[in-house]
Amino acid sequence: MSTKSTLASGKNFHLFRECFEHDQSVYLRLEEVEFEATAGSVEVRIPIEIWEVIRHKGGADLDLAGLGDVELRRKVEREVDGRIRALKKGDRFASIAGLIPYGDPKSPKHEQVDRGMSHYAEERERQRGIEKAIRDNGGGGAGA
Repeated sequence: MSTKSTLASGKNFHLFRECFEHDQSVYLRLEEVEFEATAGSVEVRIPIEIWEVIRHKGGADLDLAGLGDVELRRKVEREVDGRIRALKKGDRFASIAGLIPYGDPKSPKHEQVDRGMSHYAEERERQRGIEKAIRDNGGGGAGA
């Protein structure tokens, strides 16, 4: 079973992420292109048509990075309320949807919210780290 999640592909390239990596790294496999490799670096000629695909498809998910604690709590509470409503309606998917961030959908709302806040606060800090790394490397951060 492949663990690659394709972002884009073409005749001689494959842009993908590894499904079980949480750092949002993007991988690019190029075929039949010029490259130069030394012990300290790799230089690859990327044709402009492939670069344009990469530029539009390879962005990081930074949807939580700009949220403060109040906005994050609202997001978590909305999602927990939705899980609880779905469960009451008999939605079988509700019992597994959100299991990782919120836990058992039958547990009390405050426990699900607390667990969700912990999960998403950690994810937000990870995203902020990515955003900072983008800035530090000459990028414009989210939305650039």
